Amino acid sequence: MSRNSKRVSSAAETPEINPPSAPDPRDTATRTSTTEAVPLPSRGLFYPPGHPLCGEEYVEIRYMTARDEDILTSPSLLKNGTALDKFTQGLICDPRIKIDDLLVGDKSAIMIAARITGYGPDYEVVVTCPECGEESDHTFDLSDYEKYYTTVGDTVEGFYLNGNNRYEVVLPVSGYTVELKMATSRDEQRLNRSQKMKAKNKLAETNSTDFLKLVIHSIDGDVDRNNISQKVMDLPARDSRFLRKHFPEVSPNLDLKETFECQYCGTETEMEVPLEAGFFWPDS
Repeated sequence: MSRNSKRVSSAAETPEINPPSAPDPRDTATRTSTTEAVPLPSRGLFYPPGHPLCGEEYVEIRYMTARDEDILTSPSLLKNGTALDKFTQGLICDPRIKIDDLLVGDKSAIMIAARITGYGPDYEVVVTCPECGEESDHTFDLSDYEKYYTTVGDTVEGFYLNGNNRYEVVLPVSGYTVELKMATSRDEQRLNRSQKMKAKNKLAETNSTDFLKLVIHSIDGDVDRNNISQKVMDLPARDSRFLRKHFPEVSPNLDLKETFECQYCGTETEMEVPLEAGFFWPDS
């Protein structure tokens, strides 16, 4: 990882007139003849009709190239936080698919698949044992990344997928029939910006209500955002907790957890796979 830091910092010292542009994925795929069909956690179930991924269980991406590494190490793109999105967008073979419109879980799956095509499935990190506090090198095997996918479907009692590719559920206290939508990359970015702005201005955090406003598409058929916002603010606490508890269980996403055994104390711990700089900037 030290070598990564040197590579990125040295690039940052060199003025960049124009950040690298993403190569046309179709042209690159034609030249390299190497593409990968990535299974989607959503299985295409939650995209609106007319979306290129509606009903599609896979998305085709091309393999990483040296030009893609230019994007990942671009000082200007790293500074404004768009490097990974620009990089990922350039790998998707279908130009109709826009990164901002991808469901969060599908975007994560594409990024893991891209990392494997570029640098292989072995992901080496330094892990701190939560029991004894000792640090050790550990290699996570990402090759079978579908094992991280959460289950999609009517897996929670009361939730069902309607004809609009959204979940519906009747809330236990208010009795509202709520229609839920899955968050896209654009939604996630908007929520993060809002939370950062509130923190910067030292405003009260509203994470619970912000989340509910994001995922609720309609309440008793009403799609007016102002009405939904008001009803969310007055929602009984049990209804709020019900949605916040069960929505992740029915959402197509990745649960990046692995069993780690400490080489010093022998303790086995289920831990989150740490997505550090080495994920896309490995030492080798």
